[in-house]
Amino acid sequence: MMRLFFTEIAGCGSGIDDVFPGLPEELGESDLLLVSRMDIDVQLLTAPRVKQCDLPALVSYRLRAIYPGGSDRTVFDQRVCGDNRTSLIVAVYSMRSDVYERYRAFAIESRLITADSLGRFLLVCRGAEMVIVLTSRYAEVITYLDGQIRSDCMMNFDDSPSVPERILGLLPGTLQESLFIIDTESEGIGATDLGDRLSPLARRISVMPLQHVIGEVESRRRGRMIAARIPRIFCPSAQVSIRSRRLAVVLLVALFAVLSAEFVWYGVRVIRTYASIAEGMAAEYQTALRTLAKAAAKRNEYSRLVEELNMLRGRRTVDLTRFFTQLAGAGLGLQFVLQSASIADGRFAIEGWAANPYTLVERLSVASGFAAVFLVQTVSDDVRKLVRFSVKGTFDAG
Repeated sequence: MMRLFFTEIAGCGSGIDDVFPGLPEELGESDLLLVSRMDIDVQLLTAPRVKQCDLPALVSYRLRAIYPGGSDRTVFDQRVCGDNRTSLIVAVYSMRSDVYERYRAFAIESRLITADSLGRFLLVCRGAEMVIVLTSRYAEVITYLDGQIRSDCMMNFDDSPSVPERILGLLPGTLQESLFIIDTESEGIGATDLGDRLSPLARRISVMPLQHVIGEVESRRRGRMIAARIPRIFCPSAQVSIRSRRLAVVLLVALFAVLSAEFVWYGVRVIRTYASIAEGMAAEYQTALRTLAKAAAKRNEYSRLVEELNMLRGRRTVDLTRFFTQLAGAGLGLQFVLQSASIADGRFAIEGWAANPYTLVERLSVASGFAAVFLVQTVSDDVRKLVRFSVKGTFDAG
């Protein structure tokens, strides 16, 4: 038969029996031990969606800002208690190492559970939206929304007589569908009276002694399946100290550094390879440009030669004998002396001396083959008693 016990250790005497003398010397294999909220700290962290194996390292990193002390002084456990598309809600349970060792020494073969463990059972089986665990020293208030934990807070009692009013200060103030008060024999704190005071805040309020919760578990259990629905904390296979998490983080960082260095070196080699290929391609491109420039120069030279050839083919052969014969005939009797003559493309130009260049021009104008003959310049030469002249015109080679 499953039994549920509750105790406190930190600051409450030298041992468990000093606080609750009625506890057995050893807990049975199927017994459960409810960890006091005064011995454990509960943090609800929002974390990105990561693999389950990476979650402890992430939680350890986040806890360093909350517990900056030595890593050997704290142990923790975590449980994913809600998620959405982008993030996880992680409940982190932290305990001093010395307190944990005392719990473990007494309950090594049992299951350590928290108030949220009972709350999740009532959430699944009874649709609880709020669970209050009431003891003689504190009250723990846990709220749920859409099947996921939303808050877990605690109020430590003192000698104030207005305990119910102080508990009311922890509540959200909104109407709850179902509220459960778990009484751990609170020695007159007044679980029933508290339920009456909370009646305006919930449609249904149930006050249950601690052992009645286990009785409901027993009544709903099939074999031992229901026992697995009360999650335990600090299991030997799951309990990890912050020191080991830090070591895992260090190893991950070292592995990341090695992989990053290898990736950077690989990137450098790739860059060098592509740079060498780019340099070779640039040299080939410059060589191709020079070859193209030479080809363009050859093509231009070819075009020029073809054009000259076509010009030469278009020219007609000049009959120079006929030209000079006609020129000599026109200069008869005029003391005509030819100094220079040129003829190209049907046009001619001559220079020389004559006694009367005007008569020479008239004779050439009527000579065969000559046309448009005109006197360009005349200069008298007193020494030779002749006139220096320059004549131009056209000559038909046909």
